[in-house]
Amino acid sequence: MRILTITGSIYGWTGSAVNERQLIMHLAKKVEKCYVITFVGFRQVFTKRRDELKIKMPQNTVIISIPFPFLTCIVMSCIIGIIAVILSKLRKIDFIYIRSSLYSIGFLVFRSLSKKTIVKIGGIVEDELSNKGIRQFYRRKLTPRLDRLVLARSKRVAVNNAELYNKLVKRRSFKHNREPLEIQAGVNLSLIKKVLTQSHEKIPRNNINIGFIGSLALWQGVDILVRALEIVKIYEPSVKLLIIGDGPMREEINRISKELDIDCKITGYLPHEEALSHLKSLDIMVLPRLRTPNTESIIPIKVIEAWALGIPVIVTRHKVFSDRYVDGDDIVFCETNPEDVARSILFLLQDRGTLLKLAKRGPELARDFSYDKIADRLLSAFIEK
Repeated sequence: MRILTITGSIYGWTGSAVNERQLIMHLAKKVEKCYVITFVGFRQVFTKRRDELKIKMPQNTVIISIPFPFLTCIVMSCIIGIIAVILSKLRKIDFIYIRSSLYSIGFLVFRSLSKKTIVKIGGIVEDELSNKGIRQFYRRKLTPRLDRLVLARSKRVAVNNAELYNKLVKRRSFKHNREPLEIQAGVNLSLIKKVLTQSHEKIPRNNINIGFIGSLALWQGVDILVRALEIVKIYEPSVKLLIIGDGPMREEINRISKELDIDCKITGYLPHEEALSHLKSLDIMVLPRLRTPNTESIIPIKVIEAWALGIPVIVTRHKVFSDRYVDGDDIVFCETNPEDVARSILFLLQDRGTLLKLAKRGPELARDFSYDKIADRLLSAFIEK
């Protein structure tokens, strides 16, 4: 089997890049040839971030990287679609996986390609965009039309879960003639096993490590976590905050930490394996994310990886979690205010039994998100009639 994948950037250390890269790696291991068309930022080409481009992929993988400007994605989709028609007729490509409706137009206009194309729609894009900028304006206008094209012409539509699909159908006023394929973020269990066997002598363990991993964006609620620790340290003076990641809120987080006298370390962006090594050092991971249509329906990769490492997780009571997992048995829920986040942290720190139960339960939950299982599910959907 020869597959073609079109995705956003697989380079770098953001959750999205890490997730897509690992899924493609697991897909490639199960097929004869895997062609990958991905997009690369100019800073990754012309600055020190070029090291992010040095990734190791299976030998049967061919990567074609294209500069990332928004309109380039659409134009290149059309050009690549024409090339894919030729390759398909030459039997060089059996199936196509596209990570966003944004990249799909050049494939879905051709019947010979659309019948072998699965497109994943990750969310209701316009709900996550600001009202500023020409790029956001055009994405707001184009995305609903492209989503309807996907619903009308693709072989299957992939989504994070059925709830998101139902929202999508309602917003787009169009439904695919087949049930959606659920493709969520996953976990590389081999990498987790490697991290668990590593030594972490450089990371101190003589204190209580509360932490967060991910981009420091406003909707992540990291400022709420910092303010919560002001309350926690009254009862647990040895508590420290470890933030694994970087982003636009970094300066603000540093300011709040100093103002409240919180012992806070921000690592900056780290290679994936190194980030997991730091994640393993946490006693509790906390994600007080704000409620948005996407956060309500997506289980982020950081939660799954924390589970796999046996790290207890506190997260906002998003619908995607509360519908599937039990508070206190699988995960601990919080509301998006410092007082309730502090309450949840103190509950776990003072209830050793629940803390150990969550640590033991996490790896069991993570196994359901194995990339091997996700890749098998995707490949099975390709070959079904």
